[in-house]
Amino acid sequence: VVTIRVEESPIKPVWAFGRPLKRVGPTNQHVLRGEAQRMTETTTGRTWDALPCRGFRPNEMDKKVVRDFLGRTGLAARAAPTLLKNLSLLTPDGATCNGAVLLFARHPQQLFPEAQVKCARFAGTTSVRFLDEQTLGGNVLGQLDRALAFVARNTRQGIRITGRAERETIPEYPEDAVREAIVNALCHRDYAAVGTIQVRIYDDRLEVWNPGVLPPELSIESLSREHPSRPRNPRLAQALYRARLIEHWGTGTLRMIEAAREQGVKLEFRQDGGVFMARFVKTAQV
Repeated sequence: VVTIRVEESPIKPVWAFGRPLKRVGPTNQHVLRGEAQRMTETTTGRTWDALPCRGFRPNEMDKKVVRDFLGRTGLAARAAPTLLKNLSLLTPDGATCNGAVLLFARHPQQLFPEAQVKCARFAGTTSVRFLDEQTLGGNVLGQLDRALAFVARNTRQGIRITGRAERETIPEYPEDAVREAIVNALCHRDYAAVGTIQVRIYDDRLEVWNPGVLPPELSIESLSREHPSRPRNPRLAQALYRARLIEHWGTGTLRMIEAAREQGVKLEFRQDGGVFMARFVKTAQV
């Protein structure tokens, strides 16, 4: 009798013939890309943004984007050569991580075509007739700025008299909360999943959708109270923190809810079908 024993691999999924597989009972089953990425993260402790980006060359970095990032962080231009190392965006063998490509590459969508933001203004309250539409590529910070510009262009501005000859401009939706929603979508989306971030504007609401759901230890209800920070892409989150766009305290959703309440807007969080959504619903006229 010859006995052959194969120990279970500690790293999953196991790849064979160019495809990831998992064992279900006595059979081997193919694994979809998103599930394969989550299995890899769970068994190796390495998140998607920390994985090496195969095929990316350092000369594909956009120097202007790097300078703009340094300006946001308050760092001097001489910090550019060591920026990726300081942000932990290089692997131990010196390869560029996925997160660095999203932040600083000239054309990230050549390697990650799903890393886009789609913006639309619809007529009425359904997604039938477009009034304006734009697909945003490029780096993460550029996508943020252009998505906010799209929102400003497609929402109203109110005027409130605050004193003698003094007027205050009131946006239709709270700017800080909308910014936080879009930043969160860019930071926490599942970049291994098929689908894009979407900013949808209707007559009565504004929605920000992103692929991916909350981690198991967080629930929709927990977003309305104090909760820990659990970034899906911690390397990307660290870079956005250095750019002063997010914080690490898990209080972002609380500030969004408070800002919406002060402006007479209801903020809802939902997740379904592998998609997370922040919805701003108008309850008062601006």
